[in-house]
Amino acid sequence: AENFMSQNERQKIRAIHQDVARLLSMSPMEQLVMIQQMEELPYHDLVETIKKLIIMPKNHLFVRAKMLESLVKVKYNQPISYLTIEDQLIEVVPETLPRPDKQLAYQQLMALAEKYEDQNTQHSALLQEEFAMQCALLYPIYERYIIDSKKWFADTLRFYAQTDEKKQITEENRMFMEKRKNIFN
Repeated sequence: AENFMSQNERQKIRAIHQDVARLLSMSPMEQLVMIQQMEELPYHDLVETIKKLIIMPKNHLFVRAKMLESLVKVKYNQPISYLTIEDQLIEVVPETLPRPDKQLAYQQLMALAEKYEDQNTQHSALLQEEFAMQCALLYPIYERYIIDSKKWFADTLRFYAQTDEKKQITEENRMFMEKRKNIFN
């Protein structure tokens, strides 16, 4: 029975590796599903597979962030290369990274969005959704990308106001909008 179990386990691992080989041709949604399957791999296989895939630009930004989060979950404590939204390879140690929702910039922006609820409930909800998505997409460089949470919040509010009112766009706002657009492309 034990031999049968290990044979089934080996077949399952082999099937996951075959699916992983097709990852780059999958849609982002299929890639995310594949990450769930990859998390069933033994620790060493998981780490080695993610280390290869996390630097490939054909993998969606969110997918790369989820892979990194998988390494954070298993407390991988060695440096790895990670491809950012800016197409830069950075070195990170997954075990030392906060989970996406524990990043300081994210927590600050969410607190500001919650405070804004008194002024505009609908915009507050939109802002909270947007900041959650940005955080997930920009993990682990959210703070570095945003730089100043209060300014980012104000710029985001201004963006929504301009969208609502179709106002003239200033150069500063144009730069913010370009940076924001990079997140969602």
